[in-house]
Amino acid sequence: MIKTQLKFSTKFIVFSVVTFVIVFASSISYCYGYLENENRDLLTTITTRIDQFILLFIAIAILLFTLMYSFYRFVLLKPIGILMSNIEHIKNREFDYLQIPSNDDEFDKIAKNIDHLAAGIEAKERELQYIAEHDSLTGLYNRYYFNNILNEKIVTTKKDHSLALVFCDVDNFKEINDTVGHDIGDHLLVQIAQRLTSLVGDKGYLSRIGGDEFMIILSDIDTYDRIYSFIHQLHGLFDEPFTVDHHYLQVTISSGIVITDSPQVDVTTLYKEADIALYKSKEQGKNKFTIYAEEYSAQIHERKAIFEGIHKAINEGCGEFFLLYQPKIATKDGKSIKGAESLIRWESKKLGFMPPDKFIGIAEDSGLIIELGYWIIEQSCRDFLKMRAAGIEIEQMSINIASNQFTSKGFLDRVQEIIEITQIDPKNMEFELTERIIADNDTDMLETLHALQKAGIHIAIDDFGTGYSSLSYLQQLPVNRLKIDRSFVIDIDKGGAFNIVKNAIVPLAKTLKLETTAEGVETKGEYQTLKLMGVDDIQGYYFAKPMRIDEFIAFAHKQ
Repeated sequence: MIKTQLKFSTKFIVFSVVTFVIVFASSISYCYGYLENENRDLLTTITTRIDQFILLFIAIAILLFTLMYSFYRFVLLKPIGILMSNIEHIKNREFDYLQIPSNDDEFDKIAKNIDHLAAGIEAKERELQYIAEHDSLTGLYNRYYFNNILNEKIVTTKKDHSLALVFCDVDNFKEINDTVGHDIGDHLLVQIAQRLTSLVGDKGYLSRIGGDEFMIILSDIDTYDRIYSFIHQLHGLFDEPFTVDHHYLQVTISSGIVITDSPQVDVTTLYKEADIALYKSKEQGKNKFTIYAEEYSAQIHERKAIFEGIHKAINEGCGEFFLLYQPKIATKDGKSIKGAESLIRWESKKLGFMPPDKFIGIAEDSGLIIELGYWIIEQSCRDFLKMRAAGIEIEQMSINIASNQFTSKGFLDRVQEIIEITQIDPKNMEFELTERIIADNDTDMLETLHALQKAGIHIAIDDFGTGYSSLSYLQQLPVNRLKIDRSFVIDIDKGGAFNIVKNAIVPLAKTLKLETTAEGVETKGEYQTLKLMGVDDIQGYYFAKPMRIDEFIAFAHKQ
């Protein structure tokens, strides 16, 4: 701006000097010529006083120049300087420093237009900044701006104080969207944000980082009691249901908390640890909170390694997996093999042998169990036919079906495809579904069950007694067998769950004309007691452990 004004001033001075030199020379020439022609004596007189004439002319010129420069300085240069200054402030986004010239002329109008333009730019920039820093749905801070706040709070947390990052999300939010629609889901998130805002207030910072996930910063914490008090208040916000467009929605949240007093910790680490703590809460069920501990990281790393191992093994053709078969023995003679249950096992090249309780849950949670489950079905069918070809007259092969496989798209088509590939008779197949799977599904589940029954496949309810099936509900289901859970079998000969099995489960099965199988039978006393109660089949270590197919065939030939 100063450089521009200096150039403007220099040009004006040069222009003024040149103008005055031209005027001066022209005037002298004119006067000299005129006086020479008209009156040489006067010319002589003026010539003798030329120095005085020059001084007078110079004085007049200086006075005129001063007046012109003053006009330029205050009427032209100052308003232009203000305009140039305003342009510079706009360039630097310094909207509070804008000035308006006091004179009511064209410069004033230009300045006002510039000021109006600047106000529009400032308003637009504030709007863009708000959009860049806030969530469009709830108006809370977004993840980008929340990161900046978290970075600042990590560095500025007072000595002997801690910072807590709370990561929470809504339990089963997808089901809400699927049931009542995404619009209702969005309105619910807005109401949740309002409740959270009322709790957090000026005690911390609140962000919606995406979907149904929220994060809260609590800084300068001097006691853990403050954190526990806040978390209990946080979960208490959801005791009352939400009303959204005449829908009454009772929802809960799960949360993970990480606490640090280190100014060197980075945001990525805090996010990761809070996410791990939230995952642990989800494992425990709904409406839970977990404070991060280092041992959780090792568990998560192990889960990640197992997930990657399962994924790789499936992509390579499931060669690392193999099936064991546990015989179902007829209770009446304790010898006849009526069927077999296939059980998946995994011998990983990288991780070694992995027990089922280590990897099956991860496969189910990740959805990998769907593709793995089809391999299990096909391999079980092939091995059943091998048993038949070896002269073993067993009736059925029982195959466990995971919940997300049973409800997956194309399940019936894939089963039919496997039947056609293996050429097994569907009546020789029995699908075992947990009681919870059946109870958690309604119309779609019933349609799938009836389609399986129509195809000739038998259905067994596994772990019966641990869920919440009612008699009226069971009557609607195309079920063929109840499998009595191991928890009812343990020490049944010494009391145990004797009355439950004798007076409830077995009579219920007989009333509904269902077969019964007791799982986990390990002693002679348990076997004899279940036999007296009228249980049809027995599975357990008392008769045989799960075996590979060759061992199973050899075992069957000895029976």
